[in-house]
Amino acid sequence: MTSLSEGARPEVVVEVIDLEDDLVVKLREELDSTNASQLEEALFSCLVGEDPVTFVFDMAELGFIDSSGLAVALRGGAGALLVGP
Repeated sequence: MTSLSEGARPEVVVEVIDLEDDLVVKLREELDSTNASQLEEALFSCLVGEDPVTFVFDMAELGFIDSSGLAVALRGGAGALLVGP
């Protein structure tokens, strides 16, 4: 296993599940300042042209989140509210 001190970056896995009127964003691994932009891009892509009734973050398999990752998640949730009903 490679430690972070050896230059490996943590990885976030973002899966967007579209359930008709609902969007579920499932996050796995680690979400921090080095990869929060991946979540931001995924959220932007899934919200453009969508009008979700329910927007859910599933973080059950997320091992770590820092303040940068949390900020992106909160902005994404607020964005969903702005485009929602």
